Amino acid sequence: TPWVLGAIDEAHRIGAMTALLTCAKLPSHAVADHHILLDTGPELVTGSTRMKAGTATKITLNTITTCLFVRLGKVYQSRMIDLRATNQKLHDRCLRILHSFVPTLSRESANQILDAADGCLRTAIMMSHLDASADQARNVLEQSDWNLSEAMNFCDGHKAP
Repeated sequence: TPWVLGAIDEAHRIGAMTALLTCAKLPSHAVADHHILLDTGPELVTGSTRMKAGTATKITLNTITTCLFVRLGKVYQSRMIDLRATNQKLHDRCLRILHSFVPTLSRESANQILDAADGCLRTAIMMSHLDASADQARNVLEQSDWNLSEAMNFCDGHKAP
């Protein structure tokens, strides 16, 4: 739409990298640095973009964001670990994920570790792995730019700092 292309033009004008995901070819005047074309063909019902094009777009965006989360270190062993226990639902999720990494932890112990980690699941996992304080776990995580996988690999066989 003209509105989307106008936003891409403005982003490009101010020097931002731009990308556009479409199910149609770009007009010749579009300036997106990256264009992902999902050639889904015509819709079964003309005028209804919620079917093939909408589904293809949703799947593609889910794939892109999942890959980015993994690459940014927000996922460890196929579990989201960049979580903060800021409400009851997230608190319970953090406890379940922490327990999946350390099955011997009681719920009470996992809760104490998560509380000591100020609700930060990544810190709580590192604390459990190292049998260390929150400050020690944060120190190790900071050394690995908060990448849990790198921190775990670094610490295997080492004592907590």
